[in-house]
Amino acid sequence: MEQHNKLETLSRIKRVIVNVFKFAYTENIIKETEIFGKLELKTFKIQKKKDIRNNPALTNQEDIKKLYNSILTYKYGIITKYALLLTMHTAQRQGSIITAKWSDIDFDSKVWNIPAENMKVKKEHNLPLSNQMIDYLKELYLITGTDKYLFHNQQYKNKFISENTVNNAIRKMGFTKEQQTAHGMRAIFKTVCKENQEKHNLNNEFVEMVLAHKTAGAVEQTYNRAKNIEDMRKIVSWWSEYLENLKDGVK
Repeated sequence: MEQHNKLETLSRIKRVIVNVFKFAYTENIIKETEIFGKLELKTFKIQKKKDIRNNPALTNQEDIKKLYNSILTYKYGIITKYALLLTMHTAQRQGSIITAKWSDIDFDSKVWNIPAENMKVKKEHNLPLSNQMIDYLKELYLITGTDKYLFHNQQYKNKFISENTVNNAIRKMGFTKEQQTAHGMRAIFKTVCKENQEKHNLNNEFVEMVLAHKTAGAVEQTYNRAKNIEDMRKIVSWWSEYLENLKDGVK
């Protein structure tokens, strides 16, 4: 509590503890006063906040363009390339990306049904997929469609790729860990959506839903799932369009 600067709460707790020991002493339950005497004299001080290191992310459009085009021209493994694309277009966590199964992808509804066990929040996440991402997944299906996982491990049967695969790929593309991480692609998505919120009418609550963050409208999420999917679809469709417009040669 001292480390989190909760001094008022800490002082109240200290008084309770001291009073418990004083009562115990007066009732002859304990014989020594030193244990609570020292605590009674103890003072607490405000702690300096440590710098919190977020996952680094590129937020300048030119840098994002460079990253996206590096992904499109990635030459160190075709399966890894599509893992990079899914990470960039969907802004999901690596735990969900690498464990994705073909049975989770509904091509007809254009929805990725991520089971609870593959989510950090341990709650099923129904994520709409943009037309562009569906096209990329159809390309990947020609490569790994007969396997259980989208991104199967080429060394071990019935296993998926390592959680470090995308981060390692980002390093191979020339971006340092201080510039960009796999998890930082979520920050790119959120930052760009925030910057374009008013111009393109991007509702922040649905941006948070795409990221599988808890929102104020938790009850509404439960009872209007179909509507929420379509609201999220507007977000992911705009985001994929934004990315595709960053392709080299696109004006």
